[in-house]
Amino acid sequence: ELNTSLEEVFNWSVSRATGKVNAIFECVWNSTENWNHPSEEVTRALARRNLWRMTAWGRRLMSLYGAEDTYAGSSHNNLMVYETDFWLMRRSGGVIEPLRRKLRAAEDIWFGAPIVEPDIAIIKPSTSQLCNWPWEAVTRVIGRVHNLLYDQNYHYVFIPEEYVVSGRESLGRFKAVILPNATHFPSGLTEKLLPWVEQGGSLVCIGIAGGFTPYGFEDGALMKALFGDISYSPWYDYAEFGWLVDIARVSPHVDVDGLKLASTLSAPFGKGGALLINRLHLTGEGDRYSGMLYEWLDRAAPRRVKVAGSTLEMVLRENHDGLYITLINPDVHRDAVATVSIEGVYDRAIDRGMDGGFLVPLQRKGETTTFDIVLSPGEGTAIGLYRTD
Repeated sequence: ELNTSLEEVFNWSVSRATGKVNAIFECVWNSTENWNHPSEEVTRALARRNLWRMTAWGRRLMSLYGAEDTYAGSSHNNLMVYETDFWLMRRSGGVIEPLRRKLRAAEDIWFGAPIVEPDIAIIKPSTSQLCNWPWEAVTRVIGRVHNLLYDQNYHYVFIPEEYVVSGRESLGRFKAVILPNATHFPSGLTEKLLPWVEQGGSLVCIGIAGGFTPYGFEDGALMKALFGDISYSPWYDYAEFGWLVDIARVSPHVDVDGLKLASTLSAPFGKGGALLINRLHLTGEGDRYSGMLYEWLDRAAPRRVKVAGSTLEMVLRENHDGLYITLINPDVHRDAVATVSIEGVYDRAIDRGMDGGFLVPLQRKGETTTFDIVLSPGEGTAIGLYRTD
């Protein structure tokens, strides 16, 4: 109920996988930024951001956090003012009605333009999450990978490993797959991954993948097929967890970063290839291993839309009429100033951030279309891009 971007991508992924309606209760103000009693300007901005974020990622039912303060005035995340015995609405509550009208005015996008199917998948490693030590290692790595991808506008989806093993989700439609510290494999997962890589897929393993069975016995079939007869042991220091990889018997075609104990391994495999990043502390701020992740994804699944300047959240939707880009300023304190670049030539753009919309000036650089945008703290908008036939 914290309305984080990771929650929204994950819940959209669950909705996509199950075909169920995506709903949320106790939402809007129950965010980490609101735990220290910020100004009403900040709470208004985070309400804007959270409502745009949830709508863009497909929530069909939203219930606002109620009037009663269940935390005795300590969390400041309700609609009414605690100090008035819940008689007065907080000032930031005034944002709800105009934003409701604004989002309703774009219902043709939310209901008529599905979210674009991503080329990148993160396999949700249920078996590893049950077996991992430390217990939160999988969740921690998933959070870091999400931040790296989402902040740089890589479009991805979570898929359950059970769906891959059963064949309910085909890997064939993805260009890149990420395994987030998937140390323990269920039976059949290696047999799904290896043919996919051999046929041209790019596999990125953050930490050892498939090193053990669900019962803790050594496996390593995936690692051996991709990199050779390597061995590995757990490494833990300064609250960070990783793996020490012994490369004494690594295959000759494998590129190794490190001497006896490797930090990364990369290798071709058939028409595809695999990258093992053995350091789980990925920050994205000049981190060389994060840079390697970006390089592999850019080769395998180039981003269709990029943002330069301020960090903006982005959700892509599309139908036969056009491409719709939802852009959100996640910063609840500062304006966002950015340039958005889209692969392809578009003739017209409409900003749907206000009722009726208005034209957006476009620039073209070869086969790329660009436009500039400024968004206030927490503000969002949806840009429709169209081609003239």
